[in-house]
Amino acid sequence: MRADAFPTDNFGVPLAGSLIPWIDVALENGQSKEEWKAFAETNKILGRSENPVAIDGTCVRIGAMRCHSQALTVRLRKDVPMDEIESILASANDWVKVIPNQRDITVQELSPTQVTGTLAVPGGVCAR
Repeated sequence: MRADAFPTDNFGVPLAGSLIPWIDVALENGQSKEEWKAFAETNKILGRSENPVAIDGTCVRIGAMRCHSQALTVRLRKDVPMDEIESILASANDWVKVIPNQRDITVQELSPTQVTGTLAVPGGVCAR
């Protein structure tokens, strides 16, 4: 993995078989621009651009040919039943599809292969 033969032109380090724990430029608040985009794009998907939900995380580039993936931990101010949370997510816009939290369905539906060529925004593995 450290051989000079691995391409590094695009990211400064090899991506094949690895990951890069920093994406894009640094912002003044210590986030990477990609981490800020996770906040902005998630709120856009949820229709919360005017009244955004606080979202923070670490963005890591992986060697996938297509798609983005986000893992979110959401802390709510009140107890909301999981089916209500899933309903809110599913009704956010026409492209969002909540995938049942069952192994076989999750493995099949939450993959770049499944959504390539679509506008689908699948979400799943919702749990307390």
